[in-house]
Amino acid sequence: MRAAKARAHLAGRDWLSPDDVKELAAAVLPHHLVLHDPQARHDDARRIVAHALAQTVAPVMR
Repeated sequence: MRAAKARAHLAGRDWLSPDDVKELAAAVLPHHLVLHDPQARHDDARRIVAHALAQTVAPVMR
């Protein structure tokens, strides 16, 4: 969340967009995952995050 807030601030905005979160999630989230498979690697965590992001529809303001 902090990274997304920083991205928005650097873009001159005082509000977050779903794109701010999605853009940084792939870089920030994988190392937070705990994969219980002893054969799991960091690439597996990145694929899981990428899949979750692809399946997530951002809310739309009306």
